[in-house]
Amino acid sequence: MNTTRLWCCFAWILWALGPVQAWAAPAMGAPSFKVVAFHDVVDLPAETDRDAVTIDRLVAFFDHLRGDGWNPISLQDLSDAHKGRKPLPPKAILITFDDGYRSLYTRVYPLLLAYRIPVVAALVGDWLERSDAVEFEVGGRAVRRARFLTWDQARELQASGLVEFASHSHAQHREVLGNPQGNLTPALSTAVYDPAARRYEGPAQYRERLRADLRATESLMQRELGTRPRAMVWPYGRYNQEAVQVLKEGGYEFAFTLDYEPGQLQRPLEIGRYWPTGNLQLIDLINDLAFREVLPPARRLLRLDPARLWSADPAVFDQRLGRAIERLRALGITDVVLHGLHQQADGAWAAWFPTSVLPVKGDALNRIAWQLRTRAGVRTAVDLSLDLLKPHLAAADLVQLHRDLGWQVPTDGLFMRTSTAANNGHWPTVQGPARRSPQAGELRQARRQVDVATLDAHEALAWRCFEALEASRPGLQWWMQTPGGEPPALAQWADL
Repeated sequence: MNTTRLWCCFAWILWALGPVQAWAAPAMGAPSFKVVAFHDVVDLPAETDRDAVTIDRLVAFFDHLRGDGWNPISLQDLSDAHKGRKPLPPKAILITFDDGYRSLYTRVYPLLLAYRIPVVAALVGDWLERSDAVEFEVGGRAVRRARFLTWDQARELQASGLVEFASHSHAQHREVLGNPQGNLTPALSTAVYDPAARRYEGPAQYRERLRADLRATESLMQRELGTRPRAMVWPYGRYNQEAVQVLKEGGYEFAFTLDYEPGQLQRPLEIGRYWPTGNLQLIDLINDLAFREVLPPARRLLRLDPARLWSADPAVFDQRLGRAIERLRALGITDVVLHGLHQQADGAWAAWFPTSVLPVKGDALNRIAWQLRTRAGVRTAVDLSLDLLKPHLAAADLVQLHRDLGWQVPTDGLFMRTSTAANNGHWPTVQGPARRSPQAGELRQARRQVDVATLDAHEALAWRCFEALEASRPGLQWWMQTPGGEPPALAQWADL
């Protein structure tokens, strides 16, 4: 099967040194630190799920930290360093525990006392307001309230001086309706769809939803713990720049993601964390703390036009999409470029997602992108044909079109044709695939060092479009084809 080589210009952005050359990291503005995101702690391997770690693995990890010269830090240490009062120690590491499981008190707390390790624990307010017998869904499984901390336990943990509680939202650690077709997606990265009104939540409504949620958490924690939280741990690690701005306005000092990168003090509301899953062996946990993401040895890419799948009849649309997913899985496809636009018979353009800039051909792209991610396990990038649209739309409209795409569609990347800026070194890129990516924190720093003044008008517009999209989709990748390359389309789509 033919595939195409891509220039992958990640949202963290990689320098283009060729497929086999070493990558030179830019100088960082401040020392980084490591953050680990644990969840539940159990006694036996048979009791583990994706999030849990056994107590013996946690003890081994704490032993390693002590023996290898790591310096566990508290949230106050971060605050002091951020405000310039005291620098972080070398090999600084912050330990966090998400969701407020009762094992934090019954299993972890004795270890914290023995090792004198401070931690940050994130609580979901709505979960803790229920009675012990109540069951609710966490990560796709039914969990009883009795598996989570009591407020008396939380107060004892707080009084020890070793545990500081953060908000994990009040009621946003859940999935919400993300499109007319019924997909449920993480609440804080989703514009909620209202089927009665047949419209999506706008940015202003999203901000008010988050503000109300923060107020509820702050009130609850003030009442039960005597203090409001100064840190947010984003549910599912999902967030966007609208959410970051709401936190800034609310006076929060820190927020933690699940972006696989070291923490940086210059971005206190987007602190990356390592999330160990599957009860890893100690050696794997240690290696993963290097924040070197292993990429697949080969990437197989195809182009997909939603016009081949779309039907106003939801049953027909789903049937075609299901067949496409099965075919992609059978072929081992890893990446799909989705057409974001449709050129109609009269030459006019329409979009496959809701936007204020163009007519909407059909609200299809959200459903397609989410199903490809969750059912086919592939990454998607959207092609908005910037070169073709430029003669028809003003620059401000082009930027807004990309902003609308980010708000509406859970895509992993933006696809554009080869840019001279990428080839002449103006934009940091890497020719992929590569064995391992550079550290993501360094890549984000590289992106911020791009000098827009060195770009011509077309390149500067492309950069603005990318930034508008990336504001709603942190971690977005920028895919650029090499000269002469074009992602192939799968033959015989018509029989779907």
